[in-house]
Amino acid sequence: MVVCPLETPETLHVTPERDSLSYLGIGTALAVTLLVSVGAGYWIDKRFGTAPVFVLAGAAFGMFAVFYHLYKAYKAVTGGKS
Repeated sequence: MVVCPLETPETLHVTPERDSLSYLGIGTALAVTLLVSVGAGYWIDKRFGTAPVFVLAGAAFGMFAVFYHLYKAYKAVTGGKS
């Protein structure tokens, strides 16, 4: 039975392309988070006829979620150090 070794930093070939893909994934997640939050606020405003109240609330929530996601990503990269 052949067991594959765990990937270690020595066995991983970090290339600029692989490194940039991780940043692309983070950027996409942040954009989707903000767009979904604002979109949900827009939908609620249209449904209940409340001017820009829920769009603004969705934008605020989305921005909070984006900053929280960035904070978690920063902690993961730095190993929990400030």
